[in-house]
Amino acid sequence: MTPPGGLFSLTFNGQTTTILNTASPTLSIDMQAALTALSTIGGVGGNVTVTHTGNTFRVTFGGTLIGTDVSQMTGSSGVSVNTVQQGKDPRYAMYVGSILIDPNNSNTIY
Repeated sequence: MTPPGGLFSLTFNGQTTTILNTASPTLSIDMQAALTALSTIGGVGGNVTVTHTGNTFRVTFGGTLIGTDVSQMTGSSGVSVNTVQQGKDPRYAMYVGSILIDPNNSNTIY
Protein backbone atom coordinates (compact mmCIF):
# COMPACT_ATOMS: atom_id res chain seq x y z
CA MET A 1 0.00 0.00 0.00
CA THR A 2 1.14 3.53 -0.67
CA PRO A 3 -0.30 6.22 1.61
CA PRO A 4 -0.53 9.80 0.34
CA GLY A 5 0.57 12.73 2.48
CA GLY A 6 -1.59 13.53 5.49
CA LEU A 7 -4.14 11.58 7.49
CA PHE A 8 -5.71 8.26 6.52
CA SER A 9 -7.27 5.09 7.88
CA LEU A 10 -7.39 1.45 6.79
CA THR A 11 -10.41 -0.86 6.72
CA PHE A 12 -10.33 -4.65 6.95
CA ASN A 13 -13.46 -6.83 6.99
CA GLY A 14 -15.70 -3.89 7.90
CA GLN A 15 -13.54 -2.57 10.76
CA THR A 16 -11.63 0.72 10.41
CA THR A 17 -8.41 1.70 12.16
CA THR A 18 -7.85 4.85 14.11
CA ILE A 19 -6.59 7.79 12.05
CA LEU A 20 -2.96 7.38 10.97
CA ASN A 21 -0.57 10.20 10.06
CA THR A 22 1.94 9.86 7.22
CA ALA A 23 4.22 12.34 9.01
CA SER A 24 4.70 9.95 11.92
CA PRO A 25 8.31 8.72 12.16
CA THR A 26 6.92 5.39 13.39
CA LEU A 27 4.21 4.98 10.73
CA SER A 28 4.83 1.28 10.10
CA ILE A 29 4.61 0.55 13.85
CA ASP A 30 1.50 2.75 14.12
CA MET A 31 -0.13 0.88 11.22
CA GLN A 32 0.79 -2.49 12.71
CA ALA A 33 -0.70 -1.58 16.10
CA ALA A 34 -3.87 -0.07 14.60
CA LEU A 35 -4.52 -3.07 12.34
CA THR A 36 -3.80 -5.67 15.04
CA ALA A 37 -6.21 -3.79 17.36
CA LEU A 38 -9.11 -4.42 14.95
CA SER A 39 -11.64 -7.02 16.07
CA THR A 40 -11.33 -8.60 12.61
CA ILE A 41 -7.58 -9.17 13.07
CA GLY A 42 -6.42 -9.22 16.71
CA GLY A 43 -9.93 -10.09 17.88
CA VAL A 44 -9.77 -13.40 16.03
CA GLY A 45 -6.23 -14.27 17.17
CA GLY A 46 -4.52 -12.76 14.14
CA ASN A 47 -1.82 -10.15 13.87
CA VAL A 48 0.02 -8.25 11.17
CA THR A 49 3.58 -7.23 10.50
CA VAL A 50 4.10 -3.99 8.58
CA THR A 51 7.37 -3.32 6.77
CA HIS A 52 8.18 -0.47 4.42
CA THR A 53 10.49 0.65 1.68
CA GLY A 54 10.19 4.32 0.78
CA ASN A 55 6.48 5.11 0.96
CA THR A 56 5.32 1.57 0.16
CA PHE A 57 4.17 -0.52 3.10
CA ARG A 58 3.75 -4.30 3.09
CA VAL A 59 1.24 -5.86 5.48
CA THR A 60 1.76 -9.55 6.27
CA PHE A 61 -0.92 -11.42 8.19
CA GLY A 62 0.01 -13.87 10.94
CA GLY A 63 -1.42 -15.67 13.95
CA THR A 64 -4.69 -17.41 13.13
CA LEU A 65 -4.74 -15.60 9.76
CA ILE A 66 -1.45 -17.09 8.54
CA GLY A 67 -1.88 -18.88 5.24
CA THR A 68 -5.42 -17.55 4.89
CA ASP A 69 -6.58 -15.80 1.73
CA VAL A 70 -7.87 -12.75 3.62
CA SER A 71 -10.23 -10.09 2.28
CA GLN A 72 -8.84 -7.07 0.47
CA MET A 73 -7.95 -4.19 2.78
CA THR A 74 -9.05 -0.70 1.72
CA GLY A 75 -7.79 2.75 2.60
CA SER A 76 -9.20 6.24 2.90
CA SER A 77 -7.87 9.53 1.54
CA GLY A 78 -6.39 8.10 -1.65
CA VAL A 79 -4.47 5.23 -0.04
CA SER A 80 -3.70 2.67 -2.74
CA VAL A 81 -3.95 -0.96 -1.54
CA ASN A 82 -2.81 -3.82 -3.76
CA THR A 83 -2.53 -7.55 -3.13
CA VAL A 84 1.07 -8.73 -3.50
CA GLN A 85 0.47 -12.40 -2.72
CA GLN A 86 -2.73 -14.33 -2.08
CA GLY A 87 -2.82 -16.43 1.08
CA LYS A 88 -2.74 -20.19 0.84
CA ASP A 89 -4.32 -22.81 3.06
CA PRO A 90 -1.29 -24.29 4.88
CA ARG A 91 -3.02 -27.70 5.02
CA TYR A 92 -2.54 -27.98 1.25
CA ALA A 93 0.78 -26.19 0.89
CA MET A 94 3.66 -27.81 -0.89
CA TYR A 95 7.06 -26.21 -1.03
CA VAL A 96 9.36 -26.43 -4.03
CA GLY A 97 12.37 -24.15 -4.37
CA SER A 98 14.89 -22.51 -2.11
CA ILE A 99 14.68 -20.40 1.02
CA LEU A 100 16.75 -17.27 1.56
CA ILE A 101 16.94 -15.95 5.10
CA ASP A 102 17.58 -12.23 5.47
CA PRO A 103 21.08 -11.91 7.04
CA ASN A 104 19.90 -8.81 8.95
CA ASN A 105 16.73 -10.39 10.32
CA SER A 106 16.59 -14.13 10.83
CA ASN A 107 12.78 -13.91 11.12
CA THR A 108 12.48 -12.83 7.48
CA ILE A 109 12.47 -15.52 4.81
CA TYR A 110 12.36 -14.77 1.09
